Amino acid sequence: MIMKRTLLVTVVVLVVGIGAGVVWGRHVVETRDHGGGGGTGPVSERRVATGDGRLSVDLPTGWEESACPTEEGRICLLISPAGAGEDDGIAVFVTPLESGRGSMYDFYTDAVGEDSPSHRGLQRVTVDGMSALRIDHAQMPRAEQNGPAAPYIMVVGEVVPGTAEFTVMCRYDQRRTEIRSACDAVTASLRLRR
Repeated sequence: MIMKRTLLVTVVVLVVGIGAGVVWGRHVVETRDHGGGGGTGPVSERRVATGDGRLSVDLPTGWEESACPTEEGRICLLISPAGAGEDDGIAVFVTPLESGRGSMYDFYTDAVGEDSPSHRGLQRVTVDGMSALRIDHAQMPRAEQNGPAAPYIMVVGEVVPGTAEFTVMCRYDQRRTEIRSACDAVTASLRLRR
């Protein structure tokens, strides 16, 4: 009789545990699919896009969009926490490549295969179905963590190989934790119309 109760309790605990895992897994997938970065980083308040709609990201709660500096051929979004200084924010842009000039993506891709401490912080990622590299300068040797020389996170990839590349630049001075947290969520939400 005791063995039957123990078995029954074990089965109930397993069923409840598996059910909770399924519910939590669905929550994480739904959060990720709606730009929440799989449960990490700030929850999105709304989506922002360039005037032509070619580039869009989820704007984290409490963040605002600013005007991007104009540069011929480049499309850009600039977002930051409300009240942040100019060195705390995320810039997302697409830049046409000049003929004969290599991309930053190519430059860093060549370094990824090398086994060297100076290449720590390089990671292959996928952004909106495109191959990209995530470069975390905080993981590089002798990196300062705050101040004017503070490291940053940069994600680079080619929109159309040899034609244009995209960059997500996450810079921080005073708001290190907030920017680093939002960087991956914003990158995961990036959509580029090709």
